[in-house]
Amino acid sequence: MTDTRGTGRRLTPLLLLMLAVCMLCCANVSAADRYIMIGDSYSARRSGTNYDGTKEKLTKAWPDYVAEGLSLSGKTIARGNGYGFVVPGRQFITLLNGIKSDKRVTKILVAGGIGNDYAAARATKSQIRSCMKAFGQKASKKFPNAKILYAGINWGTKESRQSYCRKRAEWYKEISLSLGWTYLTGTENALRLNSSVIKNYFFNDAIHPNRKGQVRIANAMLTQLRRLAAGTAASQTVKKSPVLLAKMKSVSKTGITVSWNKIAGASYYTVHGAKCGAALKELKSATTRLTYKGTGLKAGTYYRYRIAAYDKSGRRLAVSRVLHIVTAGGKRYTNCSSVSLGRTSATLKKGASLQLKVTQKFYSSTKKAAVHEAVKYVSDTPAVASVSAFGKITAKSRGQCIVYAIAQNGLYARIKISVK
Repeated sequence: MTDTRGTGRRLTPLLLLMLAVCMLCCANVSAADRYIMIGDSYSARRSGTNYDGTKEKLTKAWPDYVAEGLSLSGKTIARGNGYGFVVPGRQFITLLNGIKSDKRVTKILVAGGIGNDYAAARATKSQIRSCMKAFGQKASKKFPNAKILYAGINWGTKESRQSYCRKRAEWYKEISLSLGWTYLTGTENALRLNSSVIKNYFFNDAIHPNRKGQVRIANAMLTQLRRLAAGTAASQTVKKSPVLLAKMKSVSKTGITVSWNKIAGASYYTVHGAKCGAALKELKSATTRLTYKGTGLKAGTYYRYRIAAYDKSGRRLAVSRVLHIVTAGGKRYTNCSSVSLGRTSATLKKGASLQLKVTQKFYSSTKKAAVHEAVKYVSDTPAVASVSAFGKITAKSRGQCIVYAIAQNGLYARIKISVK
């Protein structure tokens, strides 16, 4: 455990300048906040640490500078030596071990992941999402009153890998927002590696930020924390996550028509599909229409479709669940005709839960629906109320949201959740 409050040591001119800037920028941040700080590999030992034979010793790291810049009076706990969200044995989630549960903790500041998750694990987007979700669940259980703030600091990787990491940085932003975290915009550029940055802000190993690098990281976070406290952060906790609801519109023996809702900010949509059991392939590369008709299909056969929405820059805004739809004319299978939840609204207190009960009806009583995928549950505001894969809603914070229960052919029911 590292107590990152000021130690009364003599301050260097560089640190004095940094503190003056931070105190000016962070005047609106509550000094009573209690922080947990989690991050990629760093050391902040009072005896000093150096890397690769450099003369400089690191006695403080970014958590120390953030705490000083915020003038935090509450106790701050910092955990380092992490290696991203995914790498086994060095995951951020393991850094929560040994920290006692505390309802007084108000903020969990997490930094890094991008470089190390690539360099050591070649992590996929689904792996990153799963590990970030697990981290959030464990953090919420131990610190129920804390908000998670995520800084996409990209360190722990070499310059040659930056192209990959820049492309993947958007993953972390998208996932953190979908989980209801607050993303600190611009922090992903704090250590954007090039030869000049490596020379001035890293130890000789080009992996561990030196003292100036640690200050640079802290300042990137402090700028956004000040804006967040003032209510003008460039990227605050997402209010609504766009939910793309693709569904079966009609079927015949040789065709399937799929429709979907319009997504705000979308310039075009793509359609991928295939016969069930085959790999999805692109059927429409860019369409502005909200329907797609597949023709020349085989009767009584299951096909699957996936729709995605993109803005004009090519950034994906939302993706539908994978639909499984059977064509007409078969003797064995039928499609879902309606979905219901038995209620259209519910009011919960923070921390309370509600188990949804789904009822599906089908077009034919003499045929069955082959279950390729179970009902999928989605919340449009996970920060207000999250929903598990099994339909258990958990109230997170005050507000309202919509939770959807979506059958495998896309038909759905919705329930409005109000959290008091």
